Amino acid sequence: VLTANSLPTDQLELSVQPMLVKTEDKVLLFDTGAAALFGPTLGTLPASLASAGVDPASVTDIFISHGHGDHVGGLVANGALAFPNATIHIQAAEWASLKSQTNMAELVSVITPKVVEFQPGAHLVAGVKAVHIRGHTPGHSGYLITSGDQSLLYIGDTMHHYVISVQQPDWTI
Repeated sequence: VLTANSLPTDQLELSVQPMLVKTEDKVLLFDTGAAALFGPTLGTLPASLASAGVDPASVTDIFISHGHGDHVGGLVANGALAFPNATIHIQAAEWASLKSQTNMAELVSVITPKVVEFQPGAHLVAGVKAVHIRGHTPGHSGYLITSGDQSLLYIGDTMHHYVISVQQPDWTI
């Protein structure tokens, strides 16, 4: 598949891409990356936000696709909320799973006051609806983001590579 698409076959690069959406009255962040959880080469979200002129304190809502460290690690910085004014939306089954992970106890402790649980299919804020993905965690969620007659589905880790996941969807990570 890689050769057929003129891509290198000796390495495969995968990355987490949080997404930022600005509305008239909200700043929405979808996932937060790994921060320092997976080493020094990750954790570029704060610099990316700064280069886009976005202050972390201006983020109003965070939508977590699932509770793996490369999607929730950026919620906390130096033992405190990285986005102090944001409501953290997470599907109820996913939140229960995250709370049961002993290696995430500190993160869970810090974010608990900001977490709002939801059920699949919930309308979370204007223009954002939760979509149950049936991914690789108990409450993996996508988010259908709608503005007028246009929409985008944010899917977290449902697809891992821009060629392989599209052409061979049965090949999982």
